[in-house]
Amino acid sequence: MNFSIEKLCEELQKYKKKEESLETEQLGFPQVVKYVWEDTSTTNIDFDSFTIEDVNKASYELAAIPLQWDDGGENFTCDPTNAYMQYHLISEVLWTMLNTEQKRYLPDKDDFFI
Repeated sequence: MNFSIEKLCEELQKYKKKEESLETEQLGFPQVVKYVWEDTSTTNIDFDSFTIEDVNKASYELAAIPLQWDDGGENFTCDPTNAYMQYHLISEVLWTMLNTEQKRYLPDKDDFFI
């Protein structure tokens, strides 16, 4: 049996995903989560940064957050695998790092935190 690696590589190139599409797929959903969680005004939302599929995925993720009702009102139950909870935890860590009184690092004007 003859096997040509060059021929195999040529055939596999037909099915290779483009790098740009991978980046676009990965960036839209977190943008929607950020806009929803931070209650961003519509004037500050870049609607070209995500697709309708990203919005649908974020909507399902938001609906999956378990809620409890008590006499005081609605409470979130922390599900660490939920994208909104992960965003909240990461942003809380960044806020704490920037606002801790005894921090060892002082940000410069050139520093940029996402």
